[in-house]
Amino acid sequence: METGDEIIIEERSAAELRKFANAPAEIPTFNPAFDVTPIELITGIVTEKGTIWNNGDVRKFFETGGKEGGGFYVSESTAVLTTSTVASYVTSRKIDGFTDGGSFISEEIHGGNLNYAFKVTNKENKSVFVKQAPDFIKCLGPEAKLHSDRLLLEVRT
Repeated sequence: METGDEIIIEERSAAELRKFANAPAEIPTFNPAFDVTPIELITGIVTEKGTIWNNGDVRKFFETGGKEGGGFYVSESTAVLTTSTVASYVTSRKIDGFTDGGSFISEEIHGGNLNYAFKVTNKENKSVFVKQAPDFIKCLGPEAKLHSDRLLLEVRT
């Protein structure tokens, strides 16, 4: 599969989301089972085991079980990011324009049911998008655990 355009995304029950959000039944709801992120936009993948940073070929890395693709390393971290911690996390990655001592605006991007998503903007108005996939369904909380194969499925799509 060349792109994720061919993937049919299962839409989960709107009632499932409304129940946990304690929302009225008449509120329109879009509740996809997952999203598709183009692989070229993935800089790293945050997991319950740490972060896999992409300095190589993400697709090849996962297709070969880590034997090829190179340029990846895992940094141990289990904390769920917040708007208070995501800028520090970004500066620890030493991304151009995002270094310690800089002034940043961190915003959570709402709407996802599974992942945490953030936009961190520097004083030059350049932004970094951070998507964190915890080992649980975000909208249901830490007790709604997901299988660890989820990471591999997301990368393959």
